[in-house]
Amino acid sequence: MPKLQNIFYKLSGCGNDFIFVEDKVAENLKLNKSKTIKYCARKTGIGADGLIIFSLSPTPSWKFYNNDGTKANFCGNAARSFIFLLSEVFKYPKTKLFFQSDIGKIIGEKRNNNFFVEVDAPKMVEHKINKEKDMFLINSGVPHLVVYNARLSNLDQLLLVGQKHRQNGRLLKEGVNVTFIDRKFNSITFERGVDYFTLACGTGALAGAFALKDKLQRNKFRFKFPGGDLLVETGTEKYMLGGKVSYIYKGEIEVI
Repeated sequence: MPKLQNIFYKLSGCGNDFIFVEDKVAENLKLNKSKTIKYCARKTGIGADGLIIFSLSPTPSWKFYNNDGTKANFCGNAARSFIFLLSEVFKYPKTKLFFQSDIGKIIGEKRNNNFFVEVDAPKMVEHKINKEKDMFLINSGVPHLVVYNARLSNLDQLLLVGQKHRQNGRLLKEGVNVTFIDRKFNSITFERGVDYFTLACGTGALAGAFALKDKLQRNKFRFKFPGGDLLVETGTEKYMLGGKVSYIYKGEIEVI
C-alpha cells in the first residue's frame, strides 16, 4: 500500500496566511495543539496565522485553529481562502462553492478575481462598553471590539490597547479581537490567538461594517488593511465579505 503523502496548502487572504491540511493527513500526522504551534511558527515552521483541517467528503467542511493551537469558530479570510481552494485547486463548480463550519453553512463565490463568502449578519454583544463613544463590542463569528476614529500612526499605543482588551475575562470570558478603524477606513486588527497585529482580518471587517453602517448611513465598505483591501456588503440577515486570495505553495510535511 503506497505511503500517504502529507500534503499541505498555504494560502493568503490579503496577507492573512493559512495552512490547509486534509483530515486524513491530519490524522496521519497525529496533529495536535503542539504540532499546530510548530507548523504555524515563523522562521522555524511553515509559518501561518492559522491552520485549517478540512474534509471534502461527503461535503466540504473545516475546523479552524489559531497559530497558538486554540480553536476558533470562524475566520473570514481563511473562509475566503478555502473557497479559493475549492474553486481553483479542487475545481468545484460555482454552484458547489460552500462548506460546513462551526457557525453553519458558508457559501462563497468568485467575482472579478475576488473571492467572497456569505455569512450571517454580525450581532451586537450586550456590554456596557458599547455606551462609550466610538467603541462597539460585536460578534461576527468571533468577538471583536471595534474602535472607530482611531489614530493608526501610533502602533505602540494601539498594541497596548489591544493587549489590554484582548485578555480573557476583561470584556468576555474567552477574550476578544480588537479592530481599529480611522475615518478613511484604514484598519488594523489585534487578534487573539495570534496576540499581535495581522495584515488583514475578515471578521474584523465584518464587525466594522456592522458597527458603522447605521452611524455612517452606508451599506458597502472598503476597509484598507496593511495586507490589502477587504470589501463588505451589508444586508439585513446576510453579509458578503470579499477580497484577493493568493495561492502561495503546496508542500509535503515529512515526519522524522
